[in-house]
Amino acid sequence: MVQHAAALLSAAILAVTPASAPPVRGVDAPPVRVTSCRTIVELHARGAPAQEAIQVSFSNDHDSPADVARFSVRSITGQWKEFTARGSFSKGVVIADRILSSETSVEEHFFSRERSADCALSYVHFTDGSAWTASP
Repeated sequence: MVQHAAALLSAAILAVTPASAPPVRGVDAPPVRVTSCRTIVELHARGAPAQEAIQVSFSNDHDSPADVARFSVRSITGQWKEFTARGSFSKGVVIADRILSSETSVEEHFFSRERSADCALSYVHFTDGSAWTASP
């Protein structure tokens, strides 16, 4: 009888303990909408590495605030580079012209001199513990 009561108590505790939402992998439309994205290349003295960045505008369509948004940008050679925005991005608020620098300098220019970029949302983490990852 005691074991049965303990099992029922454990089941009741599990039923009311909120579980972290598992990651959702590209099932639905991205929960963050990218409205603009362009590249910025800061040229340095000859022989010095260039620092590259993107200027991106986006908004969160998810009910929970996002605290990380990762954007992938295609290079002139077809390779992808990631840029990460960290902060608190509430639902419906437009984050306008956020500049995200690359974490490393590059010896050769990753981007072309074009200002528009092939930019896509690749990952978002929300403050409720859920996350969204783009399908490969």
